[in-house]
Amino acid sequence: MANLTTRQSEAVTTLLSLWRTGTIPPHAFTKMATVESEALVRFLQKVYWDLRFNGHAAFPFDDEVAFQRYLIQNIETIPQQEAVQKAQEAARRAQAAAEEAVRQAQAEAEAKAKAPALFAALGWQMASTTARETLVQLTRERVDLMKAYPELFPFPRVPAKYQNQCWQCRLFITSNVHARCPVCHWYICTCGACMPHCSGHTL
Repeated sequence: MANLTTRQSEAVTTLLSLWRTGTIPPHAFTKMATVESEALVRFLQKVYWDLRFNGHAAFPFDDEVAFQRYLIQNIETIPQQEAVQKAQEAARRAQAAAEEAVRQAQAEAEAKAKAPALFAALGWQMASTTARETLVQLTRERVDLMKAYPELFPFPRVPAKYQNQCWQCRLFITSNVHARCPVCHWYICTCGACMPHCSGHTL
């Protein structure tokens, strides 16, 4: 057992004692759980329970030398197999993460490509409605696009017919983005404010 670690050797010695005598050595089950590999722990604990409840009949050999050879062979190969499996799983996770990153990048690129047309469409919807709640929602959607793609919508740097700050929340307002209230004709902020005391103003 020269190639085994101390914990592995202790586990083998414990199982050999159980094989030889049929009695449970002190702290036997605990020793099975202290080896370095989770897969190896499961293997050793299964051997332990097989010996306890089924004795030699649980194995395809009767002599102790063959049993010891069986233990050592598995102790040497199981951690290697477990390491390969973990490496393969890590590779699969990395591949899945890379594919997800590509999908997200593609989706972002598609959304960015559609953003100007969507921004214009929201403006056309603004021009075709006088429902104030709808105008507030459309304004918020246009502002969200502006924030998501500042390189496409460089407001407030682009000159506009009207630019100011909201008296209610101090956010930026521009006629290039915001809708006008159908009641007071002030531009509506994303907070819902237009002219103070406007009959259409609902925060």
